[in-house]
Amino acid sequence: MFKNRKTLFGCFAAMVGGLCLCSVLFLFILLSSCHLNKPYVASGLPDPDKAFQTGTAHGYQVYIWECYRDQRIAIYTLVGFYAGAYAREEVACGELTKIEKTLVNERRWELDPKRFWGTPSKSK
Repeated sequence: MFKNRKTLFGCFAAMVGGLCLCSVLFLFILLSSCHLNKPYVASGLPDPDKAFQTGTAHGYQVYIWECYRDQRIAIYTLVGFYAGAYAREEVACGELTKIEKTLVNERRWELDPKRFWGTPSKSK
């Protein structure tokens, strides 16, 4: 099939390079599009002050820090069939973040804000 070793090596190198590229792309998509970025987005924050979810089959989970270091902070993610990455918004204390303004007329279900870190409470 291959008349010389250079052709065989070239095909093998192309296959390995393609697999490496696919692996890197897969890892990038996995790490940037799922809940794995939560510790990075929420780094250094205590438990949120309040939390809510919109929708039933899919919607947003939103966690609010009312006034932490002179900022109102909202961290949110799209939940449902596709688990989106967490995003963070900050505004001055007393104002509403963009995601809160967007969801102001949506039906909300209160969530336990102490569950944000996956345990009953991270801070006291």
